[in-house]
Amino acid sequence: MTEELTTHRQSGLLMYARCPAQYKRRFVDGQIRPPFARMLRGTGVHAGAHFNFRQKVDSHEDLKAKDIIDYSIAVYDNKYSEEGIILAPKEKTIGKNKVLGQERDRCWRLSELQAEKFAPTVQPIAVEKSIEADFPEHGFKVRGTLDLKDDKNIITDVKAGTKKRTVRDVHKDFQLSMYYALDMIFTGTSADGVRLAVLVDKKSPEVQLLESFRTDEDFVAWFKTVVEFDKAIKAGVFPPCNKAEWWCSPDWCGYWVDCEFWSDSERARFLAE
Repeated sequence: MTEELTTHRQSGLLMYARCPAQYKRRFVDGQIRPPFARMLRGTGVHAGAHFNFRQKVDSHEDLKAKDIIDYSIAVYDNKYSEEGIILAPKEKTIGKNKVLGQERDRCWRLSELQAEKFAPTVQPIAVEKSIEADFPEHGFKVRGTLDLKDDKNIITDVKAGTKKRTVRDVHKDFQLSMYYALDMIFTGTSADGVRLAVLVDKKSPEVQLLESFRTDEDFVAWFKTVVEFDKAIKAGVFPPCNKAEWWCSPDWCGYWVDCEFWSDSERARFLAE
């Protein structure tokens, strides 16, 4: 009888890389927390971009910007209706309705930016491609979704935010390495490059393109990382991340408010700053 392989999803591996303790709360204990409003914004923008790119694979033409924007906003609204949101401490002083409105406006602006400035530069050949790779000798499989691959053999991850990224961000991006690895397993060939397309919401919104590449050595390093994650997860090893990391805060982690690795005294000092 063949032993069933453990399935590691892309989102879970990314979360374990960031904070194993957070991974345990979400994927082992099944504690699902509502997203922050900024996450709804990102989900909406991504949904609109993919809505357009999926049909563009065959049509080679973009949808009207208004249709892409409307789709993004509809997804934003539906996600809020289904999941609600969690407010960061600073957002609580602003008020939920105002925060929702601000992020909805950002979703609209960044969706428009994506539709008018980024989409016309891309001819996709694969959009949200589901890929599963089995590693029976290690007892696991990895399941992920390739965000976007174009006719120039470039893998792109589209981000929506309020700040620019750096070239180092794309060089070391674990998610892009995973996209590259899964795509190579699926196609049997290497992508010619990876990049981040950052939709930056500022006074004059702009598209920031940050390019990099991956090699066979990067594939090996990615795989070694996943093997060690698999061993730790199966052994029940879920340590907290470094509290100095930017994501270990109530502004970015929905589990921070009752994380066992933060004392009430620490939380009080942190929030008093």
